[in-house]
Parts: sequence; C-alpha cells; structure tokens
Amino acid sequence: MSPLVKLFIDAILDENSNRTIDDVPESIKVKVRAGLDDFYGEQKNDKKANAE
Repeated sequence: MSPLVKLFIDAILDENSNRTIDDVPESIKVKVRAGLDDFYGEQKNDKKANAE
C-alpha cells in the first residue's frame, strides 16, 4: 500500500478528522476504499472471534 493511500485511510479513520472518501482524489479512491474495506473486515472478524 502506498504511503499516500495509507495517509488517506488514516485520516478517514481518525475521529478528530473531517476527511471522508469524497476528499480522496479519483486516481486512488479505489485503493483507499479497498483499504477501508480491509480494515472494517478485520474489525468485524475480531469482534466475531471475541464473541466466541
């Protein structure tokens, strides 16, 4: 993952930031969205594992 993609993902996930996916340039939006999907997928799996 490129540093720029990671920077946007971190900014979107930061509770103190007002960044959204709409702030991401079109050229990397797909990669940022995929990174966010991975993050939320891992979070969901962690919750599921903790529940068992």
